[in-house]
Amino acid sequence: MTHPLTGWPLLAVLMGGVVAALAALTLTIRGGVPQLARLRLAVLGLGTDEEAPGTQRAAVVTLAATTTVGGTAVVVSTASAVAMGGTGVLFWFWSFAFLAAALRHAEAWLARTDAPGARLGASGSLAERLRREQGLLRGMGFVLGLLVPVTATLWCAGVLGAGARGVLSAASPDVERTASIAASLLAPLLAGLLAWRMRSPWMVVVAGVGGGCLLVAFVTMGLVVVVESGRALGTLARAASEALGGAPQAGAFSGAIPAEVLAAAAGSAVPVLLGPAGSDGALVALARATSTRAAAAASMLPVLGFAAIATLTAMALVGSGVYFERVPTSRPLDALVVHRAPFDSASQRRERERLYEGYLRVQEGELRDVTVALATERATIEAPRFFRNGVAADVALHVREGRVFRILAPDRHGVLQELDRREIASVTVSGRMLANGPEQLVRAAGRGALGPTGVRLLVVVLVLGATAACAILAFSAALGARPQAPAAARVALAVLVASGLGAGLWLPSQWTAAAVGVAAGLLGMSWGIALLARASDVVRLARSSGR
Repeated sequence: MTHPLTGWPLLAVLMGGVVAALAALTLTIRGGVPQLARLRLAVLGLGTDEEAPGTQRAAVVTLAATTTVGGTAVVVSTASAVAMGGTGVLFWFWSFAFLAAALRHAEAWLARTDAPGARLGASGSLAERLRREQGLLRGMGFVLGLLVPVTATLWCAGVLGAGARGVLSAASPDVERTASIAASLLAPLLAGLLAWRMRSPWMVVVAGVGGGCLLVAFVTMGLVVVVESGRALGTLARAASEALGGAPQAGAFSGAIPAEVLAAAAGSAVPVLLGPAGSDGALVALARATSTRAAAAASMLPVLGFAAIATLTAMALVGSGVYFERVPTSRPLDALVVHRAPFDSASQRRERERLYEGYLRVQEGELRDVTVALATERATIEAPRFFRNGVAADVALHVREGRVFRILAPDRHGVLQELDRREIASVTVSGRMLANGPEQLVRAAGRGALGPTGVRLLVVVLVLGATAACAILAFSAALGARPQAPAAARVALAVLVASGLGAGLWLPSQWTAAAVGVAAGLLGMSWGIALLARASDVVRLARSSGR
């Protein structure tokens, strides 16, 4: 996600995360910590039994699942989280991934088995498993059947689409339109092909493309770490201390208190992990695994890959130094805060008495009152210049508690007239400031051993990886909502879900980020409650023997 979550979307994410975390802790304790106890079995679970039911090789299914959460989604989200909270976010990313692994393990068991007393065979998804239950859980199955495709659509828009758009804007604005059109059309096409025939080789192709993009991104970030290995390795040593004690000031970065570090990590990582919830089991159910036990164990590998890619990305950002440097760039005015004076530390930045109240006059793009300080989330802006619809701005701004809430512009007689509040979004501020997450990724890639070639490679693999991930998630979401649906219905739903990528590539990122935050929070709560209610079944199945 490229836009920081605040307000209700962040609250929804936190609530969904808390419920899911409670379920994960229960499953971890009662299940004997499967994240550690079944690591060896997880690797063995990549093997395929050609006589087993299913339509895809086990390794292909695991690679496909890894593409969704371990590719473009985690690379861009990690960069956004580091830009907001510093290196401490890495500690929380690992914590979230550890908990999510237990939930994926449980969902895989339920998707590959039947409800107690039923005789229909493997359910094929968590939603279908619950619909075969009695009482309230049956209703929860229908709720999940609705939430899964809705959240997947918004996830494709707010995570994959917004992330790919941010990288394109930062590195290749000249081809942004062409690349966006191509990805918008290709994702629904691939999703439809995956959904049309369950045994088609398209899953191998799409998963292979996604896995290849993931490998190239991993190598590109790794070459950045190699160039600045000393500073990059320090990221690991500081992650836990900064998560619990707050991030200190570093260059232009003013630091972050522990709550801000947690909010940055949760707002970026939790939607990425919760978006595919309810779809994972449907994908795992396709695997011709050697046993259900092995398939369930292998289902934990994608989130462990999520944590590994996040670690390498954070190390590259810190090692290259881009996360605490001011660079020439621009931000929309409505994303900035006005302070009475510059600040240096997190404590100064958070002092409410520093927030500006009153009017500001901008003429020919220059701020008349030079005593105030404009700031992004974590740093002030040097030499700000204002532009409205691409030309030097001539406006007056009314500020309350540091935020612009009114805008006025002179009429043909030079008299200031109030404009519609939506016109605030038409004003951008250029200057030297901290880069956002996608900009930091691009700058870090350029400082690696590959130089400008690394930037081009990273852009291509992140956009292509987002397309592959969207197609896989759209297919698995359509399957997870209703595994027994006719092929035509699966295709239609998969194409609809995959169209979310195009929405994310064209719509403002703050809209799509807010939407996926709320949807992921609701899905996380439903997912957590459902798995918590069936924790006894999961533990019983995991302790039993046989397929």
